[in-house]
Order: sequence, then C-alpha cells, then structure tokens
Amino acid sequence: MIKEIELENFRSHRKTKLNFTEGNNILIGISGSGKSSVLDAICFALYGNIPKIQKRKIKLSDLIMDKPVKEEIARIKLVFEANTKNYEIKREIFLDKPSNAELREEGRLIAVNQSQVTEAVAQILKMDYDLFSKVIYAEQNQIDYFLTLPPGDRMNNIDELLKLSKFESARARTISISNRFKNLKNAKEEAVANFDEVGLKEKWKSLGESSVKLEKEEVLLENKIREIKSLLGDKEKIVFELEKKKKESDDKRRRIIEVKTIISVFQNEIEETPHKDINEIEKNLSVKENEFKLSEAKELEREKNISIASSRISEMEKKLGEKKECESFLSGFDKNKFERLVNELEEIKEKLLDRKIKCAGLEKAVNSLKESKEKCPTCDSALDEEKRKKLIKQKEGELISLNEELSNLNREFINKRERKNAENKNTERAG
Repeated sequence: MIKEIELENFRSHRKTKLNFTEGNNILIGISGSGKSSVLDAICFALYGNIPKIQKRKIKLSDLIMDKPVKEEIARIKLVFEANTKNYEIKREIFLDKPSNAELREEGRLIAVNQSQVTEAVAQILKMDYDLFSKVIYAEQNQIDYFLTLPPGDRMNNIDELLKLSKFESARARTISISNRFKNLKNAKEEAVANFDEVGLKEKWKSLGESSVKLEKEEVLLENKIREIKSLLGDKEKIVFELEKKKKESDDKRRRIIEVKTIISVFQNEIEETPHKDINEIEKNLSVKENEFKLSEAKELEREKNISIASSRISEMEKKLGEKKECESFLSGFDKNKFERLVNELEEIKEKLLDRKIKCAGLEKAVNSLKESKEKCPTCDSALDEEKRKKLIKQKEGELISLNEELSNLNREFINKRERKNAENKNTERAG
C-alpha cells in the first residue's frame, strides 16, 4: 500500500506532499492541475520509467519543471508498505548528469542507483515494469487498452504479461519426457517378455563347468612351468661351474708356458757363460741395479718439477685471461645503463596500470550496455537497440586495442626486466 509521496520540481509540482489511506484514494482537480503527473511520479519512483518516456513521447529531462524557469533537478520520495515492511524510495533527475536513486527497508539502505533500485522493487512487488504498466497502471485515456485489442491479441498479451508461455514450454517438455519414459517402459517389457530363463540357466551351468575345467588345466600348466624353470636353473649352474673351471685351466696352462719360456732363457744364458766368475757377475748386477735406481729417482724428480712448472704456467695463463676479460668488460661498461633500465621499467609499470584501469572501465561499460535495454547506463538517456549495439561495438573495439597494447607492454616489461637483472649482475661485477 502506498502511504506517502513527495514531489519537488516534478512536472507541474513545485512542492507537493500527498498522504494516502487504505481503500480508494481519488485525485480531483481541473485539467492540467497535475493529477496525471502524480500517477507518473508513482510509476517513475517504483520503476524509474513511465510509458511516455518508453514510447519516446518525452525525454527524461522533460520531467523536470520548466515553468516559469527551467529547474536543474527534480526529486521524488515514495513511501509504501509491502509484506508488512515499510519501504522508502528516493529518485533524483538532473539536467546535466545521470539520475540518482536509493531504496531503504525499515530505514536501512538496501539498494543504490537506478537499475539496482528498479530490480529490488520488482522483487519486492513480485512484478516487473511491463506487468505494472499494462495491468496496474494506465496512462491517461489508455484505461481501455485491453478492451480495444482483438480477442486473439488480447489473450496473447495477457499470456505474455503473466509469463504463461513458460508454463506452456514446461508442459511441452513434460509431454516429451513422458513419451520417452513410455518408450523405455515398452522396450523393457518387450525384453522381459522375450527373456528365456531356462536357456540362460543351462548356458550358465555349462559356462560354470567349463570354468572349473579351465582352472584345473591352469593349475597343471603352472606346475609344469615351475618344474621346467627348476631344471633350467640347475643346468645354468652346471654350465657356469664348467665355464669357471675352463677359465682356471686356461690360466694355469698360460702360466706354465710362461715359466717354461723363462727357464729356457736362463738355460741359454748359463750355457753361454760357463767360465765366468759368479761373484763378478753378481757384483756387476748390483752396480747396475744401483745405477738404475738413481736414474729412476732423477727421472721422477724431473717429472715432478715439470708438473709444478706446468701448473704455474696454466695458473698464470688463467689469471692473464681473466685480466684481459675484465679489461675488455670495463672498457665497454656503461654505468648509467642500469639506472636507465630501472626508469624505463617504472614508466612501463605506470602505463600497464593505466591501461588496466581503462580496460576495467571499458569492460564495465560493455557489460552495463549489454544488460541495459532501454536506457544508457552512463547518462541514463533513452537508448534504442541500434545505438546500443553501436556503442557496444565501439567499446569492444577500444577494448581489443587496449588488450593488444597491454600484451605488447607486458612483453616489453619482461624484456626490460631481464635486461635490468643482467645489467645488475654486470654492475656488481664491475664494482
């Protein structure tokens, strides 16, 4: 139930406050005194729209009082009760900026801006603007709207307003599902009727006997496989032992041949020197052994010295190479390059942040345009379908360009960051 409405600079109402009571409330006045404007104000307060604006007979700004001078703002406050709760709606219409709205439930703010308030009111009243404007609210001279429609159109309009087409669709889907279930039931009944229980039992029994027979054969085969593996294992051990003994025999035969060769050499030497003095031979042999040991020690010392010298030369060559590399690096090192890269990275970060903010704004604008069907979400002006699609296409084109620029900036940022890290290492190295 509507309890109270206040109008300020709305159509012909400078400042008007009306209180309503239960039962019928009648507005009486001469033509042009603002009776219809009160009804328009109630409709606009609830849904942010009226039929004249929807049909583009007037603009939203035409709701603001323009006589004797054009005002800058119009205000509407509507108090009503629904579901035992009190609600208060405030809407403001501006000449040069988007309209404003808020909805309170028992004094608590539950919705702001035009679209949120309209959506919340539709949920509270359980009817949208189309149903309200056709069934509850009637424009001036339009109270016989349904009476003037042909019978067929009248029924279609009522079905559309009450959303009865959804029930028709649900009924059609229910019939389709019911038919499918019937078909499945018939198929199952036919399968049960053709079921040969005796034949299946005989087949099951035969399969069981075959299964038992196969299991027994499987056990016998596994036993045979184990026996064969055991025999193979014993034979492999015998072969291994034989190969081992053959190898030992070959080694002994080779050693015997070597010993025989040494004995033959000594026999020949003994035969060639039968008349020499054994003591002299042993003395000469001792001298030769000492000379050999001395020569061997000198050779070891020489090799040691050569190794030490080679190590020192290698170390000096390494240090010389490092020194040349450092001189070459320092000659081409730019001290200010790292600072330039840091500054460039900061500039790219700022660009990235700016582009991301712009992308978010464009995405929000596109989504708002897609959701809004009749009014521009930015300026709250009337919006036809062609203009809405044109704006969406324009915003999406800008969004694609921004995303490409973001991708390029991200690649440039990664490249600069890698170069900065490399240059940081060079700076540490130069230090």
